[in-house]
Amino acid sequence: MIIFSKKRYIFTYPDYNSDDDNDITNTKINIEIERKIKKNTYDKIIFDNDIWIKESYKKRYQGLFKREFKEIDNIKKIYKTNIAWKKD
Repeated sequence: MIIFSKKRYIFTYPDYNSDDDNDITNTKINIEIERKIKKNTYDKIIFDNDIWIKESYKKRYQGLFKREFKEIDNIKKIYKTNIAWKKD
């Protein structure tokens, strides 16, 4: 199994609500950011059982795999990992 990683940052501007104090506002912001991080962090399959999921994946990665992983004879699955982080 080969896994690629792609960096993604999640950033939102806080909505201002005059009824909330800073702690409640920060809590709401953190909950929303965590929700977006979970939504944007996943594994995407790009190759499965000798079949490329999209032709664009084949064009982009097939030559790379042949050059970089010469010692591997048979690849079963390839995943592309998307990971989101909170930007500090």
